[in-house]
Amino acid sequence: MFLEYYVEILKQFCNAKGYDYYNSHDEDAKKHIEEFNIWLGSLKTQLKKYNDFAAYEGINLTDYSMIELNKGIHDSIIYNQGICDNGATIVSPFASTMKLQNSKMFLLRGEPVIQTGSNIYKGQVVEERTFCTHNPYNESYINNLDVLHNNGYSVCFGTFGSIFDCDKESKLKLFSSVVERMNYKQLNISLVTDYTTIGNDYFAIAYSKIRVRENTWTR
Repeated sequence: MFLEYYVEILKQFCNAKGYDYYNSHDEDAKKHIEEFNIWLGSLKTQLKKYNDFAAYEGINLTDYSMIELNKGIHDSIIYNQGICDNGATIVSPFASTMKLQNSKMFLLRGEPVIQTGSNIYKGQVVEERTFCTHNPYNESYINNLDVLHNNGYSVCFGTFGSIFDCDKESKLKLFSSVVERMNYKQLNISLVTDYTTIGNDYFAIAYSKIRVRENTWTR
């Protein structure tokens, strides 16, 4: 899945910079390689800022209770904070980029199902677990978050980047559309949403804390 992952990351880079990813014969492609490497370095810095912003809001993204979805070696907060062995979980089709087993989460009748290799885990998530992700490569990577929330599960998602990025408005629009689909006013929950800028970077985050659910995971 290394190739698939780098395709997604390259697309994000091109969207941010306003380049045409599909123009593979672009004469400036080689020049973009150096810029891409610089962008990856900036991404690591933004990950740290986003993690600090979440902590300021009272959200611990590096806590063992987090299940991080659909991230890879360059953009996983759990991996880049070095806490893979702290109980925090990475569920991603790109986990092999971090020397972990590829996995995925999908919904079955509104309930989360996690597939890792030939193993299927299904049932109700334990009380303190939260599904989290950020900067989705496209909408398909977060289209279950509002459903999870509305069915009584905790979720945390966000988006961030440079205020000069060409895709800033489209990313914030996607973020807002997910928030609007969360029926938080109808549930006995709290929902934190916030937006800020730190230097030349912007950050948006939404976090739901749901009623207690019992641990009935089955394998």
